[in-house]
Amino acid sequence: MACFRKPKEDEVVKTMNSTEMLKIIQREYPSVKKTHGTKVSIGTAMKELGFEHKEHSHMAYYKVVPLHSA
Repeated sequence: MACFRKPKEDEVVKTMNSTEMLKIIQREYPSVKKTHGTKVSIGTAMKELGFEHKEHSHMAYYKVVPLHSA
């Protein structure tokens, strides 16, 4: 994704769920719709790209570095 990158070792990261990431993506790409399917697709892409994540309250929170101010 053009909005996030994987953190480097010992770098300060933001942990974000797919809903939070979608808000940032929509700022950059306003035509992206806020749907359940979009959020699922973001989570699937993050896992496939190898982003580290933790589960909390049945939701995955990914360790990401936003490329633009979030």
